[in-house]
Amino acid sequence: MIRNLFCTLLIFFIVILSLYNWDVINLTYEETTIISEYFDNKYNHKNDLLRYLVFISLPLISYFLVKSINISQNYQFLKSRILDKEIKFINTNNLLNILTIFFITFTILEFLSINFPMNKIDIFHEGQQMSSAFKYLKDQSLWSGSYVTVGIFYETISSNLIWKFLDQLSIGSTRYLNLIYILILKLILVVIFYQITILSKLKESLQLFFYFLLNFSGFQLINYTGGVDNLIWREIFPLLTLLIFLQIFIKPNLKNYLVIFSGPISALSIFWSVDRGIVCNLMLIFLIGYLLINKNFKSFLNLLFSIIFTWIIFYFYLGNEFQYFLENTTSVLNEMNIIGGIIHPLPFSDEPNSARATKTLLLISISTIFSLELFFFQKIKIENKFIFALIVISIFSFLSYGYAIGRSDGPHIKSSFGFVQIFYSIIIIYFFLTYLNRFSVFSKILSHKKKIFSLIIILSILNFNLNTQNILNFSERLNKYTKLEDNFFLNEKEISFVSNAKKIVEKYECVQLFTNDVMLLYLLRKPSCSIFYFTITVGSKKNQMKLNKFMSNAQIVISDTYENEFSPSYRLKYTNKYIQDNYENIYEEDVWVIKKKIY
Repeated sequence: MIRNLFCTLLIFFIVILSLYNWDVINLTYEETTIISEYFDNKYNHKNDLLRYLVFISLPLISYFLVKSINISQNYQFLKSRILDKEIKFINTNNLLNILTIFFITFTILEFLSINFPMNKIDIFHEGQQMSSAFKYLKDQSLWSGSYVTVGIFYETISSNLIWKFLDQLSIGSTRYLNLIYILILKLILVVIFYQITILSKLKESLQLFFYFLLNFSGFQLINYTGGVDNLIWREIFPLLTLLIFLQIFIKPNLKNYLVIFSGPISALSIFWSVDRGIVCNLMLIFLIGYLLINKNFKSFLNLLFSIIFTWIIFYFYLGNEFQYFLENTTSVLNEMNIIGGIIHPLPFSDEPNSARATKTLLLISISTIFSLELFFFQKIKIENKFIFALIVISIFSFLSYGYAIGRSDGPHIKSSFGFVQIFYSIIIIYFFLTYLNRFSVFSKILSHKKKIFSLIIILSILNFNLNTQNILNFSERLNKYTKLEDNFFLNEKEISFVSNAKKIVEKYECVQLFTNDVMLLYLLRKPSCSIFYFTITVGSKKNQMKLNKFMSNAQIVISDTYENEFSPSYRLKYTNKYIQDNYENIYEEDVWVIKKKIY
């Protein structure tokens, strides 16, 4: 007992020490033509990733060293854990099944109850979802027509799908699609929490409480009201990957079929969002390792074949676009973390967002060690596959923080916290309920399953925000919302400029932006003259020179008069000079300037 306590304290001390020594790693600055926070501070952008990996690795290495003291005993136990018999989980809790159907139904009803967002547009982020999509609508180009930095689905395809489905080209249509994505995310969470509940192998009444509390905590992660949530809808594919993992644990006899469905995730997740796709593919590699260790060679081959076959299908289906995809993605991976780079705050400091970052880092490190300790601990009576599920979620937590490495501001750190919160919600609720179950009074309460079920239903109804009138009028409300004119979502200055600019640019085939207000392309109903429709993503001298070549066909450029560290005129010196030499101002209003090519 004393020895275990000492080892725990030692590892926790190493975790804290790793954070305090965060800035010990300091690689020499590498010269770059990309002007960013890294450039201004002569800071090597690889520092933060290396620091994060070292911070996570040191406690884990220390943990395994401690466990190696009894290597023979631990090895045999670990082997028995990993090579555990494949038990099929049969759910006989009909009330849990009914509760799941209830949650799915009420989640959909809640979606039908929502009031559609009427706030003014985010000319930066929402523009990224709509301007590339408009160009695709005109010429059907994917990566060949737009430099895609998030994912081709996010930037180009999604808006087109909803525009065609509703037969309505509008801001409201795209916003409605984003709400649908949030609904899908919530429904996936409901299913995942059902799977976790099955894997827990708690008593039937405890399962009802466990499932209800998981859903209650999970629904706090995301909402329809906008803003940055702990779990954003771009996590749909990582959550689908987790869902498949859990289903393999629940029904291992179906894994040969489940891994075949996992293959398309490899490609589709990359097209959906490159950073989320990387997480999904790393988890698929983990799944491959799991199958090999358990000598499930048939499942391993099925998964490998499914992944390769999917990529081959897209290679032929996309044709020349596939080569553009490879070039685009390679460029993005090399440059985007530098372009949007924000130096990670020093833990335990008074720097902006340090407290949030420190909290997240500590919780991620502890989650990995805690899940492994459950795996190694021989005396604890917890279902093996439940522990496996916790390990998988802790790995997702570790990988998800990669979104904040390189872009370490408050919103990005917050949006990487979702899997961490899911992990700790499961742990806290599980051990809290098992602890209460020791008391005879609580056990007596649990014996009344139907009363418990009724109570949970009532509490759940109170938790859902339902509006009967909105539900009944949903179709009518949606029709009006998607037909709202663009001007409804613009402020007076934007309305004025767009109205006047349309008269100037209407006779030109395309417009080149030299401003980060990317929504202007959609509002003016003009495609970009180059693949660089989103100016902030240009970055390097190589891409600036490429942009300059594209601009030989650009008669009109729209720039701005902003003077800050994100302004194209500050960051893109080579293109700025090209514009100054080849274009003249013909119109200026508020912060925007329209320039015409000099013949």
